[in-house]
Parts: sequence; C-alpha cells; structure tokens
Amino acid sequence: MTKTKWALTFIWKLSLILLIALSLQMFVYHFLELKQSFCLTGLSYLFNFLLTLLTVFILVRFQDRHTESLGYIFLGLSVIKLLSFYFGIYPLLIDYYSEQSKKLAFLVFFIPYTIALTMEIRVLTKRLNLE
Repeated sequence: MTKTKWALTFIWKLSLILLIALSLQMFVYHFLELKQSFCLTGLSYLFNFLLTLLTVFILVRFQDRHTESLGYIFLGLSVIKLLSFYFGIYPLLIDYYSEQSKKLAFLVFFIPYTIALTMEIRVLTKRLNLE
C-alpha cells in the first residue's frame, strides 16, 4: 500500500470512528438531559482529530530514520497534546461547565482523547511490527 493510500485510509477510519463517538456522546448527553455544548464537544473532537493526524504522520515520518527512538517521540508528542489541551481547551470547558459539572467537562475531552490515543497506539504497533 502506498503512503498516500495508507494516509487516506487512516484519515477515513479516524474520521468515521470519531464521528460515531461524537454522535453517541451527544445522544447520551441528550438522553440523560445533561448540560452539553455541541460547539465545545465538536471542538474537542476536532482538536483530537487534528493532533492525532499530526502525531501519526510525525511518527510515520520518523519511523525509517529513528526507529529506536519512536517510543520517546510518541511520549513527547503525547505530552505536547495534553499540555495544549490543558492550556487551550480546558479553560473553555471549565467556563462552560462550571464547578458542578467538572466531570462532564473532563468527559468531553477524555472520550475523544482515549479513542484517538487508541488509534495512535494501534498504528504505531502495526507499523513497528512490519519491520
């Protein structure tokens, strides 16, 4: 499989999985009558989508030249992702969800983060096992 075809397939799978998760999360929030903001939830999913793409493409780029350091690169990118969430999106979530709903604010980020992280790990292990 060419790199372009692989990249398009990965983008398609990640998009589909995150869209399904977003739909389910919004449905559950609506069904349970929980406070929700589609804009903030969508922003969280978009944020995770874009950073996951960036992370995976950086890992694939460094795979050939720095295979032995790939784990450290992955950990570094994960730390950058968490810090950018903490300083970028977390303040918006806390403003909207207030003190009583900190768990909801956490879930708005944690669900797409976990899904995206699982996809990153899956891609990394598959690519490393090919060698």
